[in-house]
Amino acid sequence: MANRKHLQILESGVVAWNQWRKEHPELTPDLSEAILTEANLSGVNFGGANLFIVDLRWAVLQRAELSAANLRWAALGGVDLHEADLNRADLAGADLTGANLTGANLSGTNLIGAKLNRADLRDAALKGADLSEASLFGARLERADLRIAILQAADLGAATFTQTNLRRTNMSEAAFGVADLREADLREANLQHASFSAANLSKAILVLADLTEADLSEADLSEAVLRQAIFDHADLREANLRQTDLAGASFVGADLRGAYLNTANLQEANLTDCKFDDKTIWPDGFTPPGASH
Repeated sequence: MANRKHLQILESGVVAWNQWRKEHPELTPDLSEAILTEANLSGVNFGGANLFIVDLRWAVLQRAELSAANLRWAALGGVDLHEADLNRADLAGADLTGANLTGANLSGTNLIGAKLNRADLRDAALKGADLSEASLFGARLERADLRIAILQAADLGAATFTQTNLRRTNMSEAAFGVADLREADLREANLQHASFSAANLSKAILVLADLTEADLSEADLSEAVLRQAIFDHADLREANLRQTDLAGASFVGADLRGAYLNTANLQEANLTDCKFDDKTIWPDGFTPPGASH
């Protein structure tokens, strides 16, 4: 339960609260389980505060300080956290459905199992954040920085990642069904067993990415840069690989039946034991070496 005195100070307004925090830096505010729905708390200093199971639905916390705060299982649906600092905050299990997190700092944040469906994370900083098993269905992440973040087994269906930085991100077993990853940077990303069925990866950069046993059926990879990427035993049936750079990529045991590879660069690509059929379209004059028909 929230500390009654701390709650009373907050009720006096953000200015009074921030002054109290400044005068008592040794105290850890306890607002756990407080009901603060629709409150206007822009600029508030909740850094390091205990906000466990707090209810901040539809509250306004623009440019708020929430670094290292405990927000586990918090109700944050529809909250406005534009440009808020959530660096190293604990948001495990929190519900951020429809939240505005544009330009927010979520670097190193714990978002394991969090709900971010339809959340707006455009231009947000999520470097090193842990979003394992989080749900981001329909979320917007354009231009967000997710370098070395963990999205293992996350639900990213219908999410938008255009021009998003996903370098060296661990997204193994993640679900990207019909997601938009145009021009995304996925260099050296771990995408083993991930599902990209019908996803748009046009012009994405996947140099040295590991897509072992990934599902890319009907995915659009046209004009993508896939040099030295690993597609071993991946499902690429009816995938669009037109004008892709696949130099040095590995397709050992991959399923390329019905795939479109016309105008692709397959120089030094390894196609050993890959599957193809009469609907697979290869570049003009190309004969797949070591492939089984």
